[in-house]
Amino acid sequence: AVAYLLEKSGDTNGALELTINALSKQLKELREMLKSAPYARSSTKIDLQFLNSFEKGKTTIRSLSAIIGLCQRSGTSKLDPRAELMWFLALDCLVKAKSDSAKSPA
Repeated sequence: AVAYLLEKSGDTNGALELTINALSKQLKELREMLKSAPYARSSTKIDLQFLNSFEKGKTTIRSLSAIIGLCQRSGTSKLDPRAELMWFLALDCLVKAKSDSAKSPA
C-alpha cells in the first residue's frame, strides 16, 4: 500500500526501492523455507505452480509482479532513461538473489 501511494504521489523511485527491498527479503525467506524439509526438492528448478502452493511463494510472485508493473508504468518510451534505470534496478535485484542462492550451501 505504501509503494502504491508513493507511486501515485510521483515518487516512483521510492516505490520501486520499497518494493525491491520487500522482494529481496521475501526471496531470502522463501529460499530458506524451500531448503527445509518437507519442501526440499532434488531439482533446482521451481515452477510457478509449486510457488503458488505456498503463501510465501504467492507473496513473492505478487511483489515481482508489482515491480514489473511499476517499471512498465514508469516510462513513456523504451528510450526513457528513468524507465531504463528502473528495469536495471529490478534486474539487479533478481541477479543478486540468483547469485546468493548459488552461493548458499544446500
